[in-house]
Amino acid sequence: ILTVTRAEYSSGSRELRIEATSTNSSAVLRVYVTSTNQLIGTLSNNGGGRYEGRYTWSSNPQNVTVRSSLGGSASSNVDAN
Repeated sequence: ILTVTRAEYSSGSRELRIEATSTNSSAVLRVYVTSTNQLIGTLSNNGGGRYEGRYTWSSNPQNVTVRSSLGGSASSNVDAN
C-alpha cells in the first residue's frame, strides 16, 4: 500500500516537498506531475517504509502522483504556502 502523506509547494522558495509511505520498504518511488506525467524525481528511502523528497520546481504542479517500482500508485493535491 502506497500513501502520499505530504505534498506541499512553497512559491517563495519554489520548493516542492513530497513525503510518502509504502508497506514495501524496498520499493523505488518516483513522483510525477499528474496532469502531464512529467517526472519530478525519485523519493529518498528513509527506511521503515518512509520516503521523502524536496525538489526545486518552477510552479505548483497542483496534483502529483507517486508510483512504486513494484506496482501501485497514489495521487495527492499539492498544498501551497
